[in-house]
Amino acid sequence: MAYHRAGDLARADAIYAQVLAEDPTSADALHLRGVVAYQRGDYPMAIAAIQQSLMLSGNNPSCLNNLGLAYQAMGRLTEAEAAFQTALNLAPNLAEAMSNLGILRGVQGRWTEAETWCRQAIRLDPRLADAYNGLGRALWHQGKSAEAIANYRTALAVNPRLPFAMVNLGTALRAQGNLAEAETLFRQAIALDPNVAEAHNSLAIVLATNGAVAEAVTSYREALRLNPNQAGVHHNLGHAYRDLGQFEDAQREYLTALSLEPGDAKVYNSLSLIHRFTSADQATIDQMEALASHELPPFEARQLHFALGKVYDDLKQYDRALAHYRKANEVYQGGFDREPFIQLVKRMEAWFPKGRFVAGSDSGNPSEMPVFIVGMPRSGTTLIEQILASHPLIYGCGELADMDTIANDLSRGMRTQIEVLPPPPGLSNIPHLTELAEGYLQRRRVVCGNALRFTSKMPTNYYHLGVVALLFPKARVIHCRRSPLDTCLSCYFSDFIRSATYHYRLDDLGFYYQLYQRMMAHWRSVLPLPMLEIRYEDLASRPEEISRRMVEFCGLEWDDRCMRYYDNRRPVQTSSVWQVRQPIYTTSIGRWRHYVEHLRPLIEALGPEGKAEAQSNLSAGGDGSGP
Repeated sequence: MAYHRAGDLARADAIYAQVLAEDPTSADALHLRGVVAYQRGDYPMAIAAIQQSLMLSGNNPSCLNNLGLAYQAMGRLTEAEAAFQTALNLAPNLAEAMSNLGILRGVQGRWTEAETWCRQAIRLDPRLADAYNGLGRALWHQGKSAEAIANYRTALAVNPRLPFAMVNLGTALRAQGNLAEAETLFRQAIALDPNVAEAHNSLAIVLATNGAVAEAVTSYREALRLNPNQAGVHHNLGHAYRDLGQFEDAQREYLTALSLEPGDAKVYNSLSLIHRFTSADQATIDQMEALASHELPPFEARQLHFALGKVYDDLKQYDRALAHYRKANEVYQGGFDREPFIQLVKRMEAWFPKGRFVAGSDSGNPSEMPVFIVGMPRSGTTLIEQILASHPLIYGCGELADMDTIANDLSRGMRTQIEVLPPPPGLSNIPHLTELAEGYLQRRRVVCGNALRFTSKMPTNYYHLGVVALLFPKARVIHCRRSPLDTCLSCYFSDFIRSATYHYRLDDLGFYYQLYQRMMAHWRSVLPLPMLEIRYEDLASRPEEISRRMVEFCGLEWDDRCMRYYDNRRPVQTSSVWQVRQPIYTTSIGRWRHYVEHLRPLIEALGPEGKAEAQSNLSAGGDGSGP
């Protein structure tokens, strides 16, 4: 037992075996040998040894508690519940059994019961770290995140060497955007116990979020080595391969996830984004349609109908495709509030008139490194960044959210300075502009290496171009434009889970597009920054000419690698991940014509520009059959 307490399981087990060789009826030795087997992960042996101990000693509550743990580890939850309950019937104040029953209730998804049992265990024994951890999980799944985090931290204060509490705390912090502390916790959990598969999976998620996708693949693989039957980890690994452009590997992982958990709508959705469906996929399509015939939770229903829309678009069955896309978008019932976006554009117009930017102002940072790629989502921003990031002196940073944060912080200061007083001739009196700009650049320099330029392709940075001009008076802006009907239709066909809700209705899409046009028209008239306007259609039809123009605009010499952008293995983490791994194609131009009969609300909302584009199709004799 001394070796056992010290963690020397091999020596402890050897001595327990010696005891049993001399006295095969030693219930204590059998019980403790079963505990060693449990700690080693040999759950069948643990169950057999503890059952033998119970046969010899009768119903021992501690033995029953440990037997329940072994059953739970095997996934035999009914037997685990019976063992914990029997232990409590014999010893109603056995805090460990209460805690374990609470944790089991969590595994069963019975979170309010889990909370009750864990709280009772803590009242009996405030030193039970596992009970605090179990209570934290119960609270987290009831939406009580602050209380959950507090209990995870208490669990670690009681037992600083509890890897599962580290994983749970890290997961909660990751959900709040605290990736740095989350990563530290996951690494600490792995250092304590390298065999906790969830710690490797959770670390991989953080790494992938931070753009370290290749490193994430290694961690996902380790999680699967420890437990190959985790459908969620196979799905996550598929995402990582997808972001790296390894689509065959991604498809293999998605299919493995489906084999482990058939009927997972989100995996079908992921598969649809990297696979072009043909009649050879009929078996998979039938499975998806069968699943769609059932009542599904809203998120799963949306994911599945978006996937089926993609299926029938690939098969050129456009009416069926549109029907599924409409169902996917109708799942969202919240509506789109237009007024905040109208007010945002009005504020930008008021705060940044033409006289706002004073020549020779020393505010901000004079660096020429930043290149901001803006435009509507699905307008070609990812393709433009991929082309530029294939240049050895340009680093593609993807969709950076920093400017949203900076603009929101600055806007609070500008409200007090501008709305109360007449607008000053310049905003250099707003504090910390230089510091904000330097901080933004420093975060980029960490990853950019020897690059002379870096790109930020958050499309909606077009709201913040006035702030960009204050922070970086020598920055460059590339504005990507695309056919309004193609742009809006592509948005309608995309599941932007974390964006504003303008894309769930065609008329809202038309309204939002017009507001974007108004914002960009304002910046064209007042912005001192150089701006290059690129039409997606021109880039697709004359790729080298337009690509050379973009590189020249960035102030760099041409490099032929920009025309082989599809070979660039940099991670791409947007919905265009498949498209930017292909040579430029023109088949998506005029795609809206396949759906023109269904687009009346969008055409009307787009106003004269939408009507003119639709009329051009009719004038050319278009019949919806595509270009």
